[in-house]
Amino acid sequence: MKREALLRVVALAKAAGTRLHVIVSPLFSGDRATQSRAAMATLLAKAGVPVWDYTDDPEFRADANLFNDEVHLNQSGALR
Repeated sequence: MKREALLRVVALAKAAGTRLHVIVSPLFSGDRATQSRAAMATLLAKAGVPVWDYTDDPEFRADANLFNDEVHLNQSGALR
C-alpha cells in the first residue's frame, strides 16, 4: 500500500511538471530501517527520482549537538 502511495506522489509530481527530490534526514541513533530505505531508494531510482540519504552520515552522527533528540535535528543541524 505505501509503495503504491509513493508511486502516486511521483506520478502526480511528474504530471504537474514538478521535479521531485527525496531527502532522508540523518539520525543520531535509533531505528535505521535499512531494508525499507533501500527498497524506497530502488523504487525511486527506477522512477527517476534522486534520493539523498543522510541517515548514517558520519558528519552528523559524530556530533550530538546537532540533534534535539535521537531522530530530530535542531536548528544548527538543519542549517548544516
